[in-house]
Amino acid sequence: PMVWKGRVYFVSDRDGTMNVWSMSSSGSDLRQHTRHVEFDVQSPSLRNGRIVYQLGADVRVFDVTNGEDVLVPIQLTSDFS
Repeated sequence: PMVWKGRVYFVSDRDGTMNVWSMSSSGSDLRQHTRHVEFDVQSPSLRNGRIVYQLGADVRVFDVTNGEDVLVPIQLTSDFS
């Protein structure tokens, strides 16, 4: 679980796939924040109002303050042909 401004953020598969959810510190007001179906949310980490997590081979960031969920563009350079 990850706590931010009175809410507890966590991953759950209650919709069939692991996604980011939250609830108030009292356990009420359950909310689903991501709705991925192809891969499970893995290894979430919250800092400064953003949850970074792995989804398949991608890294994504969910902004708790505005609800925006974006892909982190990563390019790996190599000298392999």
